[in-house]
Order: sequence, then C-alpha cells, then structure tokens
Amino acid sequence: MSNTGRDLREGESASGSVSTVTRFGTRIRRPVGPWTPAVHALLQHLSTKDYLHSPRVRESIQEFEELDYLEGTVALRPWPPCLLKDSGIIAIGEALNAYHHAVADFIPPPNAVWRDPDRRWSTGQIIRHGDLGPWNMVWREDQLVGFIDWDMAEPGNTIEDIAQIAWHSVPLRTPELCQHCGVVPGKDQVHRFSLLCEVCHVSRMDALEVLREFQHREIERTLHLASGGIEPWVGFHLRGDVASIDSDVKWLADFSAGQHI
Repeated sequence: MSNTGRDLREGESASGSVSTVTRFGTRIRRPVGPWTPAVHALLQHLSTKDYLHSPRVRESIQEFEELDYLEGTVALRPWPPCLLKDSGIIAIGEALNAYHHAVADFIPPPNAVWRDPDRRWSTGQIIRHGDLGPWNMVWREDQLVGFIDWDMAEPGNTIEDIAQIAWHSVPLRTPELCQHCGVVPGKDQVHRFSLLCEVCHVSRMDALEVLREFQHREIERTLHLASGGIEPWVGFHLRGDVASIDSDVKWLADFSAGQHI
C-alpha cells in the first residue's frame, strides 16, 4: 500500500466511510442493505450497455454481495500523477459522459429504495453514482479503470455528478486541501475546472451554481439524516462534515468571485 493509492490483496479487507469490502480472487464481497436491489438493477443495466467503468454484479449470498474486483489503485492524498495531469481530468469527464449516456434510459424498479431513504426517482431524472471522488476512482498506470462503491447511488441530474467531481477532483476546495492533493491553488484549479466543464459540455457558471446548491443540500441532508440516526450520515456528522462543507461554501464564494469563474 502506497501513500498515493491502495489496492487489496487476496483476503484483505478495507473500510471506508460507507462500508467494508473484502477481496476474494477476482471478486470483492461487501454487506448488502435495503438499497442493494436498486443498485444491482443499475449495475446490471450498465452491463447490458457495455459500460466499461463499473463493476459487474456476480452473486448475492445472504447478507453479502459479490462484485468484480477492479484491479488498480484508488487515489489517496497526495494524489498520484495520473490524477494530476490534464489527461486524468479528461478521462474522468469522458467516463462520466459515457455513464450518463448508458444510464439515460434506465428506469429503477418500482418502489426502489436508495441509501438515502428520502430519495425518490421521477421521470426526467437519472440515477447518479452519488459519491464521485478520487476515493472511488480506480487507476491502473495512467488509465482510469472505473468507478467503484455504488452504494450511494440515487436519483438526480447529470450536472450534479459534474459538480461533485469538480468539488472533490479538481478540487474546488481550500488551498490547504489542494496542497495535500498536489494541486497548485488558484490558476491550476481554474484550469482543471475549465477542462472538466469543456469535456462534459457544461458552462462553468452552471456547474458552479449547481455546486453551490449541492453543498447546501449536503449540509441539510447530513443534519437531517444524522438526527434520525441514519448511517453513514451519523458518521459524516461526527467526523465534522458539516463544518468542512460550510468552509468549502465560504471559500468557493470568495474564489469564484476573485477568479471570475
């Protein structure tokens, strides 16, 4: 395990903020929940569309599911060179475009349940990945292998996925966080954000507006679901996500005004 990524050896487990996974050969095993049938329907739809950047569902065994293990490393801070290059942002944007094309005609099962129990799909929406950050992007050498950990999938709009990637993978966050990632604050952020928007065919103004709304909703959702004892939002609240997002909101307002984006 390096400081810029992680992969799992045979029989090894890894825990994130959402779940624990264990590798068995070419598969990973993870706990299921009420949301699992809807997520499996989504992943199976992507398989029929030959979408290359998501794992395939292989089996459900009582309290566990088994999916393909995507061979590669997941970026941790400081980020590996592949994520810091223009080609990394382009690869993420192109994989996201392909996902939005593949998921466009997906209709969730009747009465589908999502990780956020308050979420409901309506006509005109897609199902978003829901947790798009470097921690859920697998790289092998300089190639993006795919997106993992789909448990947070939920109804939404395509531009929300773009905004979430901009937030965490440009990243549109404070200079201190950028330095931990290896991104030069300021002009480097503007360049990476502009490139992402160009690849995803959205205006920077629209993406920024959606990101602002998205951040405020995440604060409200964390407070609401944590107060109801619903995980992983209880854990998110305990680790200080509300204060962290509020800091990002204030920084983004100053940055976008100062950089004229």
